[in-house]
Amino acid sequence: MRQIASLLLPLIALLPQPLAAQVLPYDLNFAESELAATVPVAEPGSERAVEMAKAPVAKGEAVYGPFRVLDAKRVALVGITDSDSVTHFETLLRDNPGIATIEMIDCPGTEDDRANLRLGRLIRAKGIATHVPANGFVASGAVELYLAGQRRSAENGAEFAVHSWEDDAGHEPSDFAADAPQNRAYLDYYQAMGMSDGEARSFYAMTNSVPFSSAKWLSASEMDRWARFDVPAAVPAAAPVQTVAPQYARTARPAALGFRSQTYGPFRVVDETRASMVGVTNAATPAAFNAMLRDHPGIATIDLVECPGTDDDRANLRLGQMIRAKGIATHVPANGWVASGAVELFLAGVRKSAEPSARFAVHSWEDDTGRGPQDYSMNAPKNRAYLDYYRTMGMSDGEARAFYAMTNSVPFSRARWLSAAELARWTRIERASPAPRGRFAQVALGDRVAF
Repeated sequence: MRQIASLLLPLIALLPQPLAAQVLPYDLNFAESELAATVPVAEPGSERAVEMAKAPVAKGEAVYGPFRVLDAKRVALVGITDSDSVTHFETLLRDNPGIATIEMIDCPGTEDDRANLRLGRLIRAKGIATHVPANGFVASGAVELYLAGQRRSAENGAEFAVHSWEDDAGHEPSDFAADAPQNRAYLDYYQAMGMSDGEARSFYAMTNSVPFSSAKWLSASEMDRWARFDVPAAVPAAAPVQTVAPQYARTARPAALGFRSQTYGPFRVVDETRASMVGVTNAATPAAFNAMLRDHPGIATIDLVECPGTDDDRANLRLGQMIRAKGIATHVPANGWVASGAVELFLAGVRKSAEPSARFAVHSWEDDTGRGPQDYSMNAPKNRAYLDYYRTMGMSDGEARAFYAMTNSVPFSRARWLSAAELARWTRIERASPAPRGRFAQVALGDRVAF
């Protein structure tokens, strides 16, 4: 295992604090990221935030809350729904009227059950199908959204988690009469999704047999017993009254979901040896990473799933050093994307692998005064920090300079997209091994998922 070069630490310390955002933004508007509050420094900080409207990305690849448009007919759902998700989905359909299927990839639940049931009814009203890919994860309130599909399907390896709800006062379904509004809201919803009254009551009883603080895991075949796959769901002749659901969060808790939902900043523990990364790193991420390894010392691989970059370049390089020092491997799953500052984290893997459809995006940085790498001497601290980092990650001096020159050949306001094969020209990438059961979603959602 390559250890951290002692020379790199003082050089990184020369980077001004805090460095500005180095993020590939989710909103796709390529507006320059807002800078964190700064303190007086000797030199202006650098920023690497790709302005996506100018990047060479495929048409239609846009984000609406937890929804991500994959192509003209498919959208992925990744993350928790909330009170704004209905509006996000309505806007998505307005802009992309051909959407016919929702790929439910990593769906822990909802922060607003009332809005979640309304979203489910909207999905059904639009005749949209729901699909869970191999190793997809659908839990808690997200199960209602899966049921909303006009057609439902799930691949082997998909997993579902159900449990009871709990209101703000600590009450659960059993604390109310069976036909109380709190319970009727769900029974009526299940009937609206095609279940008979008896089926709705049986399914609801099954979910409520598991305390709110726990979870019952169901495989794809087990869920098929409750909601048939690949069969158009029946629509009742007379839809039941839409009882208003209580408005509270119903997201699967870490204690309930075991390793799968234990989160540490942008990291989520998948099992005893793997963690996934989704989102932007910041100044607090190294501490979150340390906490994860303290609680789960067996973590050996990080799956970089959807990684736009970093809000703090200095902390990001320190995080990369930690990954390398711990001998952890990095992997990008099928259709995973790693951009901007997150590319440094991929390079940190003691072993690096990527599925063929993985994508990477690189570009130059720009400081607060509008200067970029070319405005400083190659041996200036701003440039040396990256060159020394790349050498620490195994590149020769020539390779480090060539890679840095390639990234800086792309203006700050644009991005250069690289396939796994193209990035392999710059750093050794091993052939990806088959995904084990329980890993973060790895599914062929299209030739290119890039933002």
